Amino acid sequence: MVEMGLKVYRLSVAWPRIQPDGPGAIKQAGLDHYNRVVDALLERNIAPLVTIYYWDLPQALEDEGDWTNRDTAELYAEYANIVYDALSDRVPFFLCLNEPSSQGWLGYGLGAIAPGCTGVAPALQASHHQLLGQGLALQGMRELNHPEARIGTTIDLSQVLPASDSCEDLRAARLYDGT
Repeated sequence: MVEMGLKVYRLSVAWPRIQPDGPGAIKQAGLDHYNRVVDALLERNIAPLVTIYYWDLPQALEDEGDWTNRDTAELYAEYANIVYDALSDRVPFFLCLNEPSSQGWLGYGLGAIAPGCTGVAPALQASHHQLLGQGLALQGMRELNHPEARIGTTIDLSQVLPASDSCEDLRAARLYDGT
């Protein structure tokens, strides 16, 4: 990375590495691993950009209904604050979630990626609960008061073009694009 001239490196924290059984006990060895990675990057003048959640739930939460279970939002907030508290003294950038709409629709709506669910209801539930979890996490992060850390999320944007100039296609494109 140094030879390539990288100034920033994005890494993801694995929730099961921090809380293997879901809520409760923290696995210190997992936090120690990420602390070493962050320190190694900083020693090389590379700013770490930490993604707190990149589509990996502890198995216990998966078994309890994954992101379709509202409780996962609160458990995510707890986990996110553990990670933030451990790293925010040195990490300048945090991403709470990686592409929640992709996981919501591809993983819970179309079944194209993990967890392989299909249906509108699970897609809406999972998407909503991820965003709720992010909001709850942000409240806790702000209370930890590390103003130098910047917090966001990764979104996936794509250009939406109508299939034709017909009123129906133009309306459909606007509706899908949210404009």
